[in-house]
Amino acid sequence: MRSFVGAIIQNNNCGRLPTHLKIQNFSDMNKNKFTLLLVAVLLFIGAGVYAMRTSIHTMAFDTPVWDYNGNPGGEDTASYYSLSTGTPNHVSCGQDEATICQITAEPDPNNPNQPDLAGENPMDHQSEFEATLRGNN
Repeated sequence: MRSFVGAIIQNNNCGRLPTHLKIQNFSDMNKNKFTLLLVAVLLFIGAGVYAMRTSIHTMAFDTPVWDYNGNPGGEDTASYYSLSTGTPNHVSCGQDEATICQITAEPDPNNPNQPDLAGENPMDHQSEFEATLRGNN
């Protein structure tokens, strides 16, 4: 029984392989391997970044928002916060930077009606609490 390549060579009048069956030289094969490896690495990195961004967004959407109801200087007192209904309690929310308007924080495990400030002042850690500031009103 003849091999496939042998049958093609014998059936070809010139005894040469058709151009679409020619073996590529080694430099072309190395380029193809490198390109395939590069594409695989980029897909792996992209999948990792997508998974990480998805978990961050899921975590941020599940974390409750709290309204600050106290005066400037009491931002580190959890009892001055109430669970937000979506609309800030203060008309100057986002307009001035005198004190906290809203924060994003997990509920305190000992008192789920208050945010878990973990002993930190949201005014000092605004990015960690995703704080929105307001005026003195």
